[in-house]
This record gives sequence, structure tokens and C-alpha cells, in this order.
Amino acid sequence: MPKRYVNKAKKKLKGKSIPDNSITMADVFKEYAMPVLLEVEDDLNAVRFVALVALGCWNLALFPEDQIENHKQEFLNEIVKDVDDYLIAEKMVNYLISRKLFLFDDYKHLIIDVEIYPHEEGWQRVVTGLDLNS
Repeated sequence: MPKRYVNKAKKKLKGKSIPDNSITMADVFKEYAMPVLLEVEDDLNAVRFVALVALGCWNLALFPEDQIENHKQEFLNEIVKDVDDYLIAEKMVNYLISRKLFLFDDYKHLIIDVEIYPHEEGWQRVVTGLDLNS
């Protein structure tokens, strides 16, 4: 992971708390993905796409650090088909991976699926995961 993204993530996240263990993975994922989801909150398809990108980035961050970059490039090559600008996609992926590593590193859950659907109180999330520590 490039050092500039790590430092940028640390500055942005300084003073923010990591959710405690009594919170559901849906709550953890919401906290993790919220900065990028807020950018597209008015468009359900965009929210779903960004949530899937966040899911992929979360899972990428579970790899050993020396393997993340190769897997990240493969992931970017897949999602760029749906994103017009490679640099924007790369920036979002780097941000989300850094966010996972520095704020949510205690959560060793593989996220299998994220479903987002509209609800009267805003977007609802259903997150399916697997605890890799069990």
C-alpha cells in the first residue's frame, strides 16, 4: 500500500473510534463504507455498486500485506469496466483498503454479500460474513 494513502487515511480517521464487538457486521460495514456511500446516496444503483466495491476492498485488506497490491490490480481491472475513470476507481480502492487496515483491522470477517435496499429511514443493509477467527 503506498505510504501516502496510509498517511492520508490516518489523518482523516484520527480520533474516530472503531466499533466495539457488540455491534453487528452490518453496522461495522456501514461505518466502514459510509464516506464513499455518502457521495452517491441519491442513486440506488450507484449505492449498490459502491457497496460492492467496498466489500471487495474489505476482503482485499484481509490478504497478507505483501499480496494486497497484486490482488488490488486484478480487482481494479474488473471494476474499471463499470467506472469511467481508472484513477478515480484506484483512489477509492486505495482509500477503502487503508480505512479497513487502520480502523477496522480487528474485524477478521470475510464479507460474502452486501444487499442494499431503500427503507423509509434511509438505506438498509444486509451484510453476510464469515468470521475467519472461528
